[in-house]
Amino acid sequence: MSTLLVCFAGHRGKNTVRHQPVENPREPGNQQTSAWLPSIPRWRPSTEFVLRESWRKSPYLPALEVQNAIARQHLDELKAKGTSSAKNILLFYEHYPVFTIGIRNKSVDSAERKRLEDLGAELWLRLARDFDVPASTTCDTGVWVNDNKIAAIGVRSSRWITTHGIALNCDIDLSWFEHFIPCGLEGKGVTSLSKETKQTIQPQDAIPAFIESFQNVFDCTVMLDNSKDLITDGVL
Repeated sequence: MSTLLVCFAGHRGKNTVRHQPVENPREPGNQQTSAWLPSIPRWRPSTEFVLRESWRKSPYLPALEVQNAIARQHLDELKAKGTSSAKNILLFYEHYPVFTIGIRNKSVDSAERKRLEDLGAELWLRLARDFDVPASTTCDTGVWVNDNKIAAIGVRSSRWITTHGIALNCDIDLSWFEHFIPCGLEGKGVTSLSKETKQTIQPQDAIPAFIESFQNVFDCTVMLDNSKDLITDGVL
């Protein structure tokens, strides 16, 4: 199941930098292919993210615990000192197929959740363009190629700590999506970079384009650190 999972584990602060749309803002029902930039969070002054990756498939729960451990470190420092010196970390990994049920966090209002979803969409729009895939956004969450979703967005924000993230279908067995209605959207399908480009594209192939897009959208620097194994050794 080759889906690139990118998880944001970091403290983003309460201030944001507002960016105006390059073209007309999105309206419900309209697809958008231009580079529409929503509000971009101002992360801590270091504007640095540490990228950790694991290309061994892992069970879902151990990977989730890595995220939770990083989030707890940020939360503990915020409670003790009012700020967090822990690193902002991007987690890249792939886990075995799993069905999950999402939980909405009521501490984040709908406008903030929408803004985070838009940021994730902008990342994948830029990445898709690097592979000449005509992706777009609609009033539905995610990134689409016509009526087929190619990337999902599930960023979670609680107490100004961001976890979970976004997923891009690279070379995935699409038959898994026949067992349920993806995102509860009747009549919609799922696609992948490999299907759209008619060539095999693994998650590793998409990493360079993702990093470039992430740095541009968030105005930050991403530094690679694979000194430890993401799952077995942890990242702290």
